[in-house]
Amino acid sequence: ASIESMSNAIKRMVPEDAQLQIIVRTLAKKPGFKDSHFQCLKQRLELVAQVADTGFKFSQRSASYCLLDIADKIGDIKTSQQAKEALSKIGEHCNLAYIVEQISKPILIDGKNPKNQENYLIWLSQAIREFGFQGLDLKPMIAQIKQSLQNTNPAVRVAAIQLIGTLYMYVGASFRTFFEQEKPALLEQIDAEIEKVKGERPPAPIRGKITQQNG
Repeated sequence: ASIESMSNAIKRMVPEDAQLQIIVRTLAKKPGFKDSHFQCLKQRLELVAQVADTGFKFSQRSASYCLLDIADKIGDIKTSQQAKEALSKIGEHCNLAYIVEQISKPILIDGKNPKNQENYLIWLSQAIREFGFQGLDLKPMIAQIKQSLQNTNPAVRVAAIQLIGTLYMYVGASFRTFFEQEKPALLEQIDAEIEKVKGERPPAPIRGKITQQNG
């Protein structure tokens, strides 16, 4: 009920006059995005996406209060879609490169949750198609993909291979050379994924950075 009341209050606010940082920090206040009641958690995530989609000034500072906690819910079947949408909406304000820089390493390198890893790789593959590749740092992404290819969970490996296919469209044939040292069976899967996108032009971006003041 409190979250619904907050949502209604936000709808009445004038975005130019609202302090988004206060809103985000309130939503993140204990239990915040670790709320064990999944309906409440879904509402928190939906509210983040809502304020990012309605003219509020969503800055990197505001994003820093919620990004990692939101990303940590990307593998939960009950909240995965809401978490992915919140990340994408924040990305429209802060740009995709910033989101990737902040959450890729904690999830793919430091993290141990295969569901988070799988769903993050799936989200990233789709996000690149929606935002485009501009600004993304390829070098750490390659290292993170390579580690994901060694994951004991097959779903994580499949998601990493799908991301390779997406990146191949943007980087070109030279991208395949970064994975030549992988085992033959894995290379066969990578080549099969690349074959699906050979000759395919990267889609035109449908999401992009929203130019706003700090909030």
